[in-house]
Amino acid sequence: MQFTTTSQDLLRTLNFLPVIKNNLDPVMNTYMVTINDRVEFRASDGQYFSKALVENITSVKPSEEPFFIPMRNFYEIIRTLPQTEIKVSFNKAQVTVKTEKSKFIVRLFQYDRKAQGYPTNADKLVFSINTKLLYQYLTQTMIASGVSIGCDSDATKFEVGEQLNVISSDGKKLACVINTNKIKDSFLVPNKTLGYLYLVLKGKDEDLSIAISDDRVRFTLGAFESVSPIDRSSRYPDHNKFLTLQPDKHLKMKRNLLKDSVQRANIISEGDVEYPITLNIKSDTLQMVSSKPSIGEIEELLECEYKGEPITVAFDTDNLLPFISKVEVEDIELHFINPEAPMIYKQGNFTYLALPVRI
Repeated sequence: MQFTTTSQDLLRTLNFLPVIKNNLDPVMNTYMVTINDRVEFRASDGQYFSKALVENITSVKPSEEPFFIPMRNFYEIIRTLPQTEIKVSFNKAQVTVKTEKSKFIVRLFQYDRKAQGYPTNADKLVFSINTKLLYQYLTQTMIASGVSIGCDSDATKFEVGEQLNVISSDGKKLACVINTNKIKDSFLVPNKTLGYLYLVLKGKDEDLSIAISDDRVRFTLGAFESVSPIDRSSRYPDHNKFLTLQPDKHLKMKRNLLKDSVQRANIISEGDVEYPITLNIKSDTLQMVSSKPSIGEIEELLECEYKGEPITVAFDTDNLLPFISKVEVEDIELHFINPEAPMIYKQGNFTYLALPVRI
């Protein structure tokens, strides 16, 4: 049981798959490898399933049984190899990786059950989207949901119609990319799934296929495929009611000036929700105030353009700093209604809202 490929081709395959750490079920920490007329690697955490083919293989000797390779050890060996041809062979106890000058042996995980079945979809809706575009949507919306690798809770809403809408929220802030109001289907995708997918999409510029069934979504990109559960039952903040808000107070200033000041204020507040940053805005001046008895205090006067009645409003730094750091504009425009209504930022099809805190 063996195959020959190159280290870069195998690493490309492994980079499509999440490196999962699951202390409750050791088999979740393994790659499942099947070898027949092609070589396929699979990974799963029990809910999220992904698989990818090794491209450019030769000298394949198939096996009737799958092999389970400990993820981290095997991945690190392949990742650190120079670009070279490698021969990968298996027996019941170990996998051996040989190059012209080196040999590496990794003990296999002994798993006495048959391989878990890979979930299949009864597809009800299939569409495609450019990977670069979806990567941009996720980059914009993740600031409101905390999409990250290993995030075990929360989800992001997909609305599918003539185009794709993406909406995320953690209850205190909401970010959405709205491209259509003609919706055919909507569902929640786990943020953990999107965290894995985000890594796959990075640097790609091709079409990603998205297939939706009653309870799962399947993403396919060339030799890569992943399947994740979706949620149709949970309630999610209604973004539409926020998009119709009519603010009457408008702030415009240099983004870097605001970002740097918020960063300094965060040094004092340390991100503590009990000590928010206060913004006092009037005419052409924004006063930023932050204090925490155990640390100190800060007060800054910043130049700005402002239209509307003076307002004093306070925010957790977590609702301001990630957003201000992500948007790529020279001048940032923020809109307000009153000290208890959401702050609003709009740029094209992207909208961000942050709830203030009471002071």
